[in-house]
Amino acid sequence: MHYLKFKYIIYICLINILFSCKNEGLNINNDEEIKIVQRGSKVIKGSEGDVELKINDITGGSTEVIIEGIENEKIYYKNYMGEGEDGIFQYGMYYYRIKINQFEEHIFHDDYAFIAFRSVSEEKGKKNAQIITYEKETNISPDEIRNQFNKIKTSGLNFIRNGEIWPDSIMADHLENKYLINNRDIKTKEDFIKKVVNTSSLSGETYKVINNNNDTINLVKWLNL
Repeated sequence: MHYLKFKYIIYICLINILFSCKNEGLNINNDEEIKIVQRGSKVIKGSEGDVELKINDITGGSTEVIIEGIENEKIYYKNYMGEGEDGIFQYGMYYYRIKINQFEEHIFHDDYAFIAFRSVSEEKGKKNAQIITYEKETNISPDEIRNQFNKIKTSGLNFIRNGEIWPDSIMADHLENKYLINNRDIKTKEDFIKKVVNTSSLSGETYKVINNNNDTINLVKWLNL
């Protein structure tokens, strides 16, 4: 009798351990898509507090993606992402990849993004996870802005604006002029991204750069903003 009772206690303990392990980290299934409307949000349950997945306007093939703690208001991930692009972030002791599989764009009503998560190894996570050094907004100084323009101007790369290829110096001059027009409204890094370096004011298309590997990537991502 004592032996059977002992076995039962061990069985219950093992079950509790298995369920507690299962509920650690974010409550997500690998590669399961989350459909989210632009300017919308979804709540994801987590063992260290629920988080909110938010996206802004889908413009020119990209959108700003934010993962924020609901109670602690911690920013776990924040980046401008295009279709097919991914990033890695840390939540507690765990690391996850977030990827925009595709956009669903409509003329007469709101656009949607299909976003998937996947857990990644600690080794990969530590190597590639985005480092968040801000709370909700990050102040940006004139010197930092000047450095971004200089990075473009001296890059030796070509840039894409409204489907046309522009050399580095011309692209830098265009963005500097754009900054001068909007500089009174630019106080934070987020303002600088939104009003200057993310998309064309004319067409709404995302600025892109052709890097040394001949890959075309979003300018904001290349600037590491």
